[in-house]
Amino acid sequence: MLYLILNQPNKSATAYEKLLKTSPDDMVALNNIAFLLGEKVQPPRPQDGVKYSQHAYELMQQQGRRDVLVLDTHGWL
Repeated sequence: MLYLILNQPNKSATAYEKLLKTSPDDMVALNNIAFLLGEKVQPPRPQDGVKYSQHAYELMQQQGRRDVLVLDTHGWL
């Protein structure tokens, strides 16, 4: 989040990628990186964001949860 505050979305995405290597099922991180890749990084990479949002969506379904942020990001991408 610090990189986003500093308007450095590419560095933020890199930090989330590192986090997901150690915690691949972190739904918050998955959702945040999907959003970043779809809209904030330059150039945008929505096709890469879909991979992360798909994983978050599948985790949500497996857990029997409904997370509106995951649903919104996944539907948008």
